[in-house]
Amino acid sequence: MHDAVHELLANHVVGPYTNTTMKITIILGCAILVAGCQRDAQVSQPAEPRIVATVSSNGLIEAVAATRPPVTEWSKVKIGRAGEVFVNKQPMSAADFATECARLKKVGGAIVLFMDAPDHVASPAQAQVLRKIVDAGVGMKAVLKESELE
Repeated sequence: MHDAVHELLANHVVGPYTNTTMKITIILGCAILVAGCQRDAQVSQPAEPRIVATVSSNGLIEAVAATRPPVTEWSKVKIGRAGEVFVNKQPMSAADFATECARLKKVGGAIVLFMDAPDHVASPAQAQVLRKIVDAGVGMKAVLKESELE
């Protein structure tokens, strides 16, 4: 496009390569360059708030939006059908798991959670383990396959 403008100016408007022609060419070239380089400013949208679980006054577990600092440590947790707990592939008692949840909360950690449940419906024993996570206020991310804990 610059060549077309230059040719038009050089051959049809003003004599070839005079100072006026060069000035006009430079001005038009700069205008074209600026126009071509302008982009729409992208408005940055705030990140969507994370959803965390809390316990309401009537004892129900509710999901609420909250802003949280970045996770400092992830623990990989599997809850078996009978409520057995494995943290980073190591079996753990219910009492030790409650202590681990409190520790994770204190250090800003979170849990990657897999529940071994048919149709992804938690049994009462699994719900008790989930309750320990919620009571401690630890963030969690659920996965659908045990292989995703790797």
